[in-house]
Order: sequence, then C-alpha cells, then structure tokens
Amino acid sequence: MGMFLIVLAVLGGTGSSDAGLASPEIKASLSAVADTFVASNRSDQVFGAAEGLWVGYDDDGGYEKERIFIRFDGASIPAGAQIESAQLRLYLGNSTGSDPTMRMTVHRVTEPWEEAALTWNDQIPWVVIGSEATLDVSTAFGWQQWDVTALLWDWMIMPPADGTIGFRLMGDESEGQHERAFWSKDCTVVGCDEKRPLLDVTYTTGRGIWLPLMMNRWPAPPDLPLKGGCAYPRGN
Repeated sequence: MGMFLIVLAVLGGTGSSDAGLASPEIKASLSAVADTFVASNRSDQVFGAAEGLWVGYDDDGGYEKERIFIRFDGASIPAGAQIESAQLRLYLGNSTGSDPTMRMTVHRVTEPWEEAALTWNDQIPWVVIGSEATLDVSTAFGWQQWDVTALLWDWMIMPPADGTIGFRLMGDESEGQHERAFWSKDCTVVGCDEKRPLLDVTYTTGRGIWLPLMMNRWPAPPDLPLKGGCAYPRGN
C-alpha cells in the first residue's frame, strides 16, 4: 500500500505581506440527498426507501453482509475552498446487543448510483481509491462521527461531474450476528427528523488555493425482503 501527499499552495498578491489573506471560517451542515444499504444475500434487492441503514453481518435474518451508501450535495462548497474539517455524522438506532465494538470504515464513492436502484450486485466491481476514515462503534445508541476531512480533500481535487459527495460505509463482514443500524433520511418515527445523516463541513475561501491530494490504493471489495427502520421486526 503506497501513500503520496502532494500539497500545492498558490497565494495571490503583489509581494506584500500575507496579513489579511485569511478568510473567516464557513460552517455548512449538509443533509443527505440519497442513502441506502445493500445486502449480499438480497443481491438484487433495493433498500432505498428503508428507514434504517444497516451495516455488518446479519445471520439471524439472512441478509448476511451489509453496506451503507450515502450521498450529499456539495454545490454549496465553492471551487477553490480550503477544507478545514469535515465530519460524517450518523445516529445509531439499533445494534446487536452482545456485540463488541465494531470497526467501521468510510470510503469515498465516485461511481454514480441512485438509491431507488442500487443493489449489492451493482457495487461489487467498484474499486476504492483514495483516503479512508475509521471509527470503532459500540452498541450504545446516539451520534457517531467519522473524520472525513481527507476524503473531502480528495473530493476537492477530483469531484464527480454532478458535484455530489458519496460515501460507502463498511463494518465487520465476518459470518455471525453483528449489525449496526443508523437512521436514514427517510425515517418517519417520532423524533427521528433530528437523527438523519449529516455532513458537517468547515471551510475558508481566501485568495490562496490549497490542494492536498492523498492517494491510497486498496484492492477491489471482495465478491461477497426489505428491512424496516432501526427497530425490530425489520420487514420481509
């Protein structure tokens, strides 16, 4: 595994002091425009309308490996902005009670996808290139937060044509019963309107242009009845 870091700094001006170049930080909280999960043992099934986003391995229900896909609209972040920080925030609403802490990894998704059509089979050939963010998630309900700043740096360098910011979330996919469920943008239960996926971004728009590019290459992901929300029973 190789890592390359390139930082290009271009500062405008006429040779005078850099004082005054700094711009105030701008904070944006982006709501998901699309989210879904896919399951290896429901390889042609679409879960785009599900109220819960499931990840891990479901042995009891027979869904087996599960992965989450989320997309945000990045149009409000101007070209040339300097990303200071970016946090992907999901609200955990269910989990396998006896499960130990689960390591979950977020990668950026550059392929186009639609929540009303994405299946497990669609994402099998996708190759992951770029930075990653990891977090050890317990079984306690509440907000979970991934530092995806490096992924946003990658996005600033090579954004997709539609300007959206897409992520894939993976957990423990070994056989057994270990799942986590996060509330989706489509949740309807009382109180969940404040528990939907968010991407909190802090950036500046000064005269400088700062372009960090971090490139990691991982191998392609292994070939690996609709669930309800984060509560059991979970549908057919």
